[in-house]
Amino acid sequence: LQTNEKLTTVTLLGLGYLALGLSLSARPIFLDFNSSQNVDTTSVSSEVWEEEFMKKSLKEAATLSDSIGNDASEKTVPSRKPSRTSFDYFEFHVGANSFRDASGYAANSESLLNGWESLTSRFTWGVKKKIGGPSSPLVFQSGLGIETNQYSFKGDNEIIKSSDLSGGSLTQIIPVTEVFSLRRNSLSQVYMEIPVMANLDFSKRGVVDKSLSLGVGAYAGVRLGSESLVLGSDWEGERLMTRVSSNFNTHIFRYGLQAQLGMRAWKVTGRLDGRTFFQAGSFQEAVYIGSVTLGYAFKKQLPSEFSRRRLVR
Repeated sequence: LQTNEKLTTVTLLGLGYLALGLSLSARPIFLDFNSSQNVDTTSVSSEVWEEEFMKKSLKEAATLSDSIGNDASEKTVPSRKPSRTSFDYFEFHVGANSFRDASGYAANSESLLNGWESLTSRFTWGVKKKIGGPSSPLVFQSGLGIETNQYSFKGDNEIIKSSDLSGGSLTQIIPVTEVFSLRRNSLSQVYMEIPVMANLDFSKRGVVDKSLSLGVGAYAGVRLGSESLVLGSDWEGERLMTRVSSNFNTHIFRYGLQAQLGMRAWKVTGRLDGRTFFQAGSFQEAVYIGSVTLGYAFKKQLPSEFSRRRLVR
């Protein structure tokens, strides 16, 4: 519409200038018969005016032509479809720990754990990559993580490390002695780990964690610290706290399998260690650590350029 209006303006302006020029050039010529030379003053002034008129009209026409050309050449290009295939992420998970047997069922020693206080928490960060292009549902993620596991024991029990008759080392969960009004009795361990997972993420093109996702993977970690805590009172009612830093015959390295069900950024993850928690022969039975957690995935947003419209000349 603006282009048509400018073309109409140019046309009317040109016709107006042309009519004015013709009217001036048609003015009568007065002759002086007494003069030896007839001077056409009208013709002279008309030629000067016509020259100025042509310069001015050409200049204005060129200006309007450039303006029309620019309007015609400018086009609005819609925003591109997201084509991103790599995403930074940060996840936080919290849930419950348990003692399992090799088949994944509850071990006998599971009855010694206080399930509501035997908690696990971890945060992981890394990269999620779409395999096969921005429209592919296959996503591979990898990164690093820090996990804290706490095992709280029922009743007045605590975990100890002692020696056996053969000079070996044993780990036992036995009643606490010389501590009254027990308020806390737990074992805490911290691991650094490397989790990997392959996901089927049904999000739209160029995004992740925006729809249903299913994942399976593995993890491996190294123990950074291990400590038991007993908190209560002595026989006089004074506060008594005992901390013991020990590995309690647990393995320094751990590894296992994990599976995940996600809905948008919310993730439910189940894990089962593939290696016994305690070293062989040091505990009353072979125990594997299992956990179920609820987590949330934070991720870097798409660049704002994908949501903007651009002008291309």
